Amino acid sequence: MKTLLIFLLTLVTAWTMAQPIKPNSQVNRASAGPKPVTTRQQTETITVLGDQAVTLDLDNFDHFRQQMMPLINQMAAKKLVGLGEGTHGTSEFYKIRYWITKILVEEKGFNQVVFENDYADSYRLNQAMPRASASELDALMKQYLLAIWRNQEVKELLSWIQTHNRSAKKPVTFGGMDAMFMSNDARVLQELTRRFQHAETDNLTQLLVKLAVTRDSIWYNANRKDFAIPDSVSNANLVQGYETIKKLEPILARLPLSTQQRDVAMNMAKNIFLQLAGPYTYITKKIGSFDRDSCMAVMATRFLHKPEDKVIIWAHDFHVAHTSIYDGAVGGTGGYIEQMYPGQYFALGTGTATGTFAATDDRFITHASQMKTVSLAIPADSLWEGQLAQASAPAFYMDLAKWPKESTNLTYRAVGYGPKSGKSTHDKSHPVSELFDAYLFIRDTKAAQFIK
Repeated sequence: MKTLLIFLLTLVTAWTMAQPIKPNSQVNRASAGPKPVTTRQQTETITVLGDQAVTLDLDNFDHFRQQMMPLINQMAAKKLVGLGEGTHGTSEFYKIRYWITKILVEEKGFNQVVFENDYADSYRLNQAMPRASASELDALMKQYLLAIWRNQEVKELLSWIQTHNRSAKKPVTFGGMDAMFMSNDARVLQELTRRFQHAETDNLTQLLVKLAVTRDSIWYNANRKDFAIPDSVSNANLVQGYETIKKLEPILARLPLSTQQRDVAMNMAKNIFLQLAGPYTYITKKIGSFDRDSCMAVMATRFLHKPEDKVIIWAHDFHVAHTSIYDGAVGGTGGYIEQMYPGQYFALGTGTATGTFAATDDRFITHASQMKTVSLAIPADSLWEGQLAQASAPAFYMDLAKWPKESTNLTYRAVGYGPKSGKSTHDKSHPVSELFDAYLFIRDTKAAQFIK
């Protein structure tokens, strides 16, 4: 059970890879694009930490669009944009990212929306969305989205994607970059290859589905206090899964699939491989580092199918960040992306000081986790969020390329999907200006509307 617990705990913060890419916090991210245009009616600047920030109107989309346009123009120059969230359950963070996504899609040519959600589950949701009614969309969200995304605010985004795609020349694809579950990856591979009636392929995919169902059940049952499984059983499942996908990958490459089907098949296989490779190395060789963020970066960049594709990522602040936090324990997907696509990535962090957010008591997040409304701890004045809360405007953004590093070198909090937001969430691994290109702050916020 000891090995299993180590494995599951690291899945929450980082997946294992045998040879992870190292995030580069020293990448030059000088800002581009025009300076904010100020109008008395809609936009004004305020002083925050001794420099200028741009106020935001969160009640009027047109005003918000105009106020955000300097940052939007910077984002538009990139291939990938990370839109972070300071908690996994704040209504306003979903709302403003929906608005930013809408602008980037309608005006700047972005066409891939990628969540911190399982890759194959998101693929299934994307396939079913075009013909889904409002009530059917609720059911699809419950089936394919982690509970952190199962809320009315995300439903508004998905409903907009449905409407947009009915007439768009460049439709939006919804996807995921995470690797929490394996069952749907394995089932999609089985569905894509079954028609060839290739005995070895059929046997391998059938075995992979069986192993994946067991692996997923371990994740789900790990939230039960009475759950226990011997290391030998868990490890045997994982090792057999890794060896199976290694046998299957070269076969998939040879099958007469269409270009689109081949992309799907190889991505499903890659996602399974990334989930199992590190743990396999740890079990068989007692070496390996746990790095979920490098895996997510690989999968996020796979949505750049064509030269004209542009990706919007929705994830926690410290996944979209350019480098990791907690002394390298978690985060930094953005840093890996920056290494793969130098100069082509923009990270927006978001934060709040007071109010409520949606959280779960589950140790490991699943589709079935139940979210509840909890209050944010009031930040001390010395914290990053406490300092920003003293500004005169209730909502604003900061172009961090214009901020002296010393002014952003404050302790901040990293609130996830759990209910804690006090000292245990605090970190000061890097100045905030090294983590993000820009930061959007909303003083008081409320919990997202969970769909039960």
